[in-house]
Amino acid sequence: MKNWSIQSKSFFILFAIAVIGSLINMFLLQGLLNKRMANPDSLPGDYQVTNYSNHDIIPVAEASEPAADTTNWPTYTNEKLGLSFKYAPDWKIKEPITKNGWQIITIDPGKKFYNIHIYASDQGFFGMDSLPMRQENINGKFAVNVSDMLYGIQNGQSYFTFDMGYSVSLKPMFKGMVQSVSFTR
Repeated sequence: MKNWSIQSKSFFILFAIAVIGSLINMFLLQGLLNKRMANPDSLPGDYQVTNYSNHDIIPVAEASEPAADTTNWPTYTNEKLGLSFKYAPDWKIKEPITKNGWQIITIDPGKKFYNIHIYASDQGFFGMDSLPMRQENINGKFAVNVSDMLYGIQNGQSYFTFDMGYSVSLKPMFKGMVQSVSFTR
């Protein structure tokens, strides 16, 4: 850089500032989106839902890590939603809330993790539009999977969206929880 002209140095500095500024802007916008998705209080009244059929699935080839063993985990059952699943013994399940037509179950896996949310509706999956996903079968039910971090399971006319948030280290436990889902109706 010693032999560069002042114009070259200035251009390089301005270019670096533009790249860094763009990256900061991208991370800030992603952070706002993450907060909105992780916080049910930010759920807008007109949030778009999607009903998926086989032709809507974007095939994704990715290696999937194994699910945690849920054999000794307690079982949560919500009779109103007709839903049961196993969860890690140290996780806390909060009383479900209703917000803008969604039934929302919040699971607190501890202070250092994002909360897990389960959104239930008869309108479609929550926040899964245009995401690359693969189709799965979870205990006989149609399901879609986004990187083992966001699942949608359809049970009859009901749609359940399981949102892990961004605590990637919980992925095997979250996957075990989702794979343990059963429906009582």
